[in-house]
Amino acid sequence: MAERHESVFQPGLIVNQEFFDYPAMQESAKNWLFLSRYRFGTGTFYGRHDGVQLNNLQFGHAVRHEGMMFSGLSPNDCLTIGILQESAGYVCINDLKMQTGDVIIIDDSKRYDFSSSHHTKLAIISISKTLVTDNFPWMIDTTDNIFKDKDNVLSNTIENEWRRVLEKPDLFNNADECKEIEGRITKAIKCSFEGKTAETCHLTEGEKTALEVR
Repeated sequence: MAERHESVFQPGLIVNQEFFDYPAMQESAKNWLFLSRYRFGTGTFYGRHDGVQLNNLQFGHAVRHEGMMFSGLSPNDCLTIGILQESAGYVCINDLKMQTGDVIIIDDSKRYDFSSSHHTKLAIISISKTLVTDNFPWMIDTTDNIFKDKDNVLSNTIENEWRRVLEKPDLFNNADECKEIEGRITKAIKCSFEGKTAETCHLTEGEKTALEVR
């Protein structure tokens, strides 16, 4: 599978799709690619992707109901912010152990590695690099680090906006509405990261070995 791919944003496009196999998982993850994939569970394969595409970003959730491991590519020409909202076990992204409330930024220029032992829910925002450069250029140098979501500002903003999607989906056919939502999410990103320094929580050598073997 190609290491680069074209991303297409369709302002107002709403996704709210369950998946029960890998092809459906791939199809529902708009602008994402999943490369090598492994399951840790033996039960029913199940998860959900939801979200909205706007002019310069997309936001939503990735819910997976069992442990899995995969390499993937985030949307092209974007930085992606992932906020771990729920976890029933360990979660590791790019050799960084994450806890509930942790935030990670990943770049589309290279593969990212994801592994989890059990159920996870991540809120996800993928932002065009043009918007990043115009509003928070410092973010370009903060990939593969962990931050804390200050006062849950970012997580709560995503939940509030997604609730509005479910209640009034027709609003997102309005270009002005899409622009206003982008503004609220951009403001939340600034508030959440303001004055914050990156943290690291790398795997130990033993954990790296166990992950490689698994």
